[in-house]
Amino acid sequence: MVPPGDEGHTRRAILIPPHIWDELDSYEKNLQAKFIKAFRLMSKDLGHPSLHIEIIKQHGQGLYRARIDQRFRVHFELKGGFYAILAVGPHSIQGIG
Repeated sequence: MVPPGDEGHTRRAILIPPHIWDELDSYEKNLQAKFIKAFRLMSKDLGHPSLHIEIIKQHGQGLYRARIDQRFRVHFELKGGFYAILAVGPHSIQGIG
């Protein structure tokens, strides 16, 4: 599921807050590389099949989840002309889905 307005695979910048980089530092190098690869794919082609984009609803707001591997996901939202990364971690993150 690609966010509305991105059906044409629009290239967008990604906002990755400092706390996300801190969290990624706690993961193994192999997993860190998978997240960085996903960030690159997201910025170039959100419709890339390996991302398996899913929509999540929270308080009526559209939130999205991209697959890193079978266990880990990136949770993000579309803000204007960029994607804002909200969380990285296991498939289901408390408070997000």
